[in-house]
Amino acid sequence: MILFVGALENGYFLLDVGKTVNQGVDFTGALAYTSEIEGYALKKKYSHIVIYLDQFLSQYDDMANDIEKIKVATGADIIIFAPGYQLTSKAIAALYSSGLRKFVLSNSLSLQKSAVLDFLTGKEEKDIAFEIPAHDLPHNEEGPVITEKARKRLTIAVCGARSRMGTTTQALQIIKYFQVHHKKAIYVELNDNHFVKRLQETYDDSLFTAANGKVYYREVPMLYEKQRLIEALQEGYDIAVFDYGVFNNKIAEQLSFIETDIKLFVCGTAPSEFFETNTVLQKTLNYPNTFYLFSFCGAEDQEELKELMADKWEQTIFADYTPDPFAYTESSNLIYDRVFSDLVQAPEQKRKRPFFKWGGKK
Repeated sequence: MILFVGALENGYFLLDVGKTVNQGVDFTGALAYTSEIEGYALKKKYSHIVIYLDQFLSQYDDMANDIEKIKVATGADIIIFAPGYQLTSKAIAALYSSGLRKFVLSNSLSLQKSAVLDFLTGKEEKDIAFEIPAHDLPHNEEGPVITEKARKRLTIAVCGARSRMGTTTQALQIIKYFQVHHKKAIYVELNDNHFVKRLQETYDDSLFTAANGKVYYREVPMLYEKQRLIEALQEGYDIAVFDYGVFNNKIAEQLSFIETDIKLFVCGTAPSEFFETNTVLQKTLNYPNTFYLFSFCGAEDQEELKELMADKWEQTIFADYTPDPFAYTESSNLIYDRVFSDLVQAPEQKRKRPFFKWGGKK
């Protein structure tokens, strides 16, 4: 018997996998904390417990401790189902450090099924999405060591305080900023606005190039098929910019959002925008590496914002009017340098020794 810790909509594929190995599947329904799992896990004798990670609000260490206790108490094999996560994420590192080795990280339904089936039938333990044997992963007391390739990829979350704030425009401008500085960056649509689809419907098809769930428009790669995220991130991008759309409690609770390296919130100062902007400020007070970008903000409004932003003032930037999100101007460098300049500076080149002792002509 298999227990899926999560809602049916997240683990429905297990019904097909269960039939393949002649095992039934129970579902706990959505849970908020890993401490709630034990009550369900002890009701029956389960051979495998598949835990959907993205639903939990628990701290990483608490998650690891709770799941380790469940493994000891039930004797069941634990499979962590965390589509979209990377091996380098803090949550995965904490679980790996606790001794867990069975992770399903792929966004592809077919790979999810084959990975779980491999674990149920006792085949080699490996992370299907990354094709790395789990027992070969480098690790230390803090979990897996971040490889140099993974360390170089930066993840940036962009959210708006409300709709029509220019959130997607800023996400695309950030892409252009890194491209100007010779970095490979990709835009990832993680909202329901269907910007990429509407863009294709608006302009001539000849302006677009489509490949592997992505659309290229004016040299910007845009991923719109969420299930191909892992595949896309393996294509050597230095930067991934996630457009989450309007910030809300559901987004705030997603570990995948929390673990992004930098968070940028697009805010406004108009009376109709102030309530949502203030809500974002209150909810993100303790977020590290967080910045606030205000659009359409005059000099007088900027002065008034100093009091509102208080100790967040140093993390506050102001955007120019940008009617074309794909057009990048030199003045934009001054805006985004406030946040990203340390990430685009090339290592200082060694000074070449002159051929002549005196250094040649002056």
